[in-house]
Amino acid sequence: MILDIVEILNFVLQNENSAFFYTPLKNGDEKSYFFRKPSKSIVCTNAQLIDDSLNEIEKLSREFDFAYGSISYETGYYFENRLKPLLEKGKQRFLSFHFFNKDEVEEIPTSDVSFKNIEQLLKHNDFSISDLELNESENEYVKKIHKIKKHIVEGNTYQVNFTLNAKFKYVGKVVSLIAQLLFKQSASYTSVINEGSNFIISISPELFFKTEGNKIVSRPMKGTIKRGINIDDDFLKSEQLRNSIKDKAENIMIVDLLRNDIGKLSKFNSVKAKPLFEIEKYETLFQMTSTVTGELKKKSFSEIIKNLYPCGSITGAPKIRTMEIISNLEKEPRGVYTGTIGMINRDDFTFNIPIRTITLNKKEMVGTIGLGSGIVWDSNPLSEFEEVKLKSKFLTNPTKYFELIETMLIEDGEIFLLENHINRLKKSAEYFLFFLDETKLRELLYTIIIGISLETKFKLRLVLTKWGELKYSLEQIGDSKNSGKIKISDKRIDSNNTFHYFKTTNRELFNSEFEKWSNKGFDDVIFLNEKDEITEGAITNIMIKKEGIYFTPPVSSGLLNGCYRGHLISEKNIIEKSFGIEELLNADAVTIFNSVK
Repeated sequence: MILDIVEILNFVLQNENSAFFYTPLKNGDEKSYFFRKPSKSIVCTNAQLIDDSLNEIEKLSREFDFAYGSISYETGYYFENRLKPLLEKGKQRFLSFHFFNKDEVEEIPTSDVSFKNIEQLLKHNDFSISDLELNESENEYVKKIHKIKKHIVEGNTYQVNFTLNAKFKYVGKVVSLIAQLLFKQSASYTSVINEGSNFIISISPELFFKTEGNKIVSRPMKGTIKRGINIDDDFLKSEQLRNSIKDKAENIMIVDLLRNDIGKLSKFNSVKAKPLFEIEKYETLFQMTSTVTGELKKKSFSEIIKNLYPCGSITGAPKIRTMEIISNLEKEPRGVYTGTIGMINRDDFTFNIPIRTITLNKKEMVGTIGLGSGIVWDSNPLSEFEEVKLKSKFLTNPTKYFELIETMLIEDGEIFLLENHINRLKKSAEYFLFFLDETKLRELLYTIIIGISLETKFKLRLVLTKWGELKYSLEQIGDSKNSGKIKISDKRIDSNNTFHYFKTTNRELFNSEFEKWSNKGFDDVIFLNEKDEITEGAITNIMIKKEGIYFTPPVSSGLLNGCYRGHLISEKNIIEKSFGIEELLNADAVTIFNSVK
């Protein structure tokens, strides 16, 4: 049964204690969970009742088919006598768990979730965020980083995950904000929870722990690098992170901490730390992750929480002393941010670490978000402050909705350069984390081809959406007359703009310039980059001939590697070389081309 995600989200936003736990499509067999109305709830706001609440959660988890819940970061103080005095900082939701019978939860294959209506929300974007303000000034922040460094020098800690809070105002439909976040962030642990007075929206990539029978798995993240601007640069960035001695050292520090914590729960000699230093890809960055596993002596949710909580990847090491330092430095409680959110599915538990997590107050129309970074001895205070501000951009900077495109020639009942087009679409989907079912794609293309006349040429425009929907249009191609005229645009492109390297619907500059100059009788309009290098046309690649040799601009100048361009380079020995207007004007011949014309 196909369920519409906008209908699910609107239900959650209108019904207290309902929730949606969403897993993005990667392999096609992912599942998401829609929690409607709980049969039983446990909400603990009194620190003295944390033990009793955990025992009750343990009991109810055996009675009900499903549960979801959250635990605040500060709850972790309760499990260490040395830290218990820190609980006096204020009253809050320490634990909040809701239990469901089977008929109160939709266990949905994510492939059965329809995103058509969410695409409409993204195109209109009727939501805005303003007045985002950090709870620390730059000067205050820098002073606290120096205090952390002093602690490191004195041997009190090796690393501190120091966080700030930011508050902001929001106007418009909350469902539109959620749509934006789902489009921009393919995080494995995404949840939308209606707490009554607040909405919690968490887009988290990090697994705290999960159980598989008697096996427990944790996958801490430590080590980050920004994504590359194109496929080649992306590979170099991932390799840079993979080989970073600094990031590996920070990662293994947290792995050792988790290995020790999991060891308290596990059978002798069953704790393993492998694989180490895997690289995971997200829309804006690569993350380094490692995996720690153990075989549980006893499968008990409350025992797991008491021994593991909170996760060392969001405190630093050593954990207890570092938590004391954090409490002394941070102005406000973290709440659910860097605590945990997760679900109990019959006999197994899956809980993540909520990092990109927003709390929206319904009544006051004010939101809160936690922002943090791991501070070590060689951290630069000003750079760390800039990184914290940068991390807020995922919330304040909306991403323009776009889709991936392939434009192909159908001639004599065949698609010209079919495999080149499919491979390029696959690479684009992998880069932007769009879901592509290649079998479904090939079946669609076959259906299109067998349904058309062999005597006619067609231009096939294929579109892929973020969530795997394939759309197409066909246009019959007649004989076209070329004017032989090319216009040089006076508008420059930026070679650092990712979208110039991929064929997407995000091409307003190309479309507007092409329309303007084609209406005046030009075949295409050619662009230069910020370095005055020729790049490409609005709808074509370009090559020049000089003394019998053909040259075409390199992809690094900021252009789309057209399928016919790639074919000519590999088959006809066309040379990639940067050139400017003078070389263009003095060429023996100029050719503009694409795979359709």
